[in-house]
Amino acid sequence: MALLKGIVVPLVIITYGLYCYTSGHGYIIGEGLGFGNVLRVTGSLATALAISCFGLGATLHFHYFWRERQYGWRFAPLGEILGLLTWLVSLGYIIWGVIVK
Repeated sequence: MALLKGIVVPLVIITYGLYCYTSGHGYIIGEGLGFGNVLRVTGSLATALAISCFGLGATLHFHYFWRERQYGWRFAPLGEILGLLTWLVSLGYIIWGVIVK
């Protein structure tokens, strides 16, 4: 289970972040998981979305994968905190950018 939650899920999230970064646009789904309310972001907001995905992926990877390793558990809290801070700051920038527009 650590393989799924610690590698596969973060890899999917980071892959979407790479897509947002390289294409210059991304999509944010609103109101649950329905596709009725989709926000398309471009430019700096797409870059912030990519960074947000990297932070979330890193947080999940350190939490579910590195905590299970013999020596990795020592580095897991630092990685979780840095990934979480990256995710929260970039998410705050996205929210600010959407509200200001």
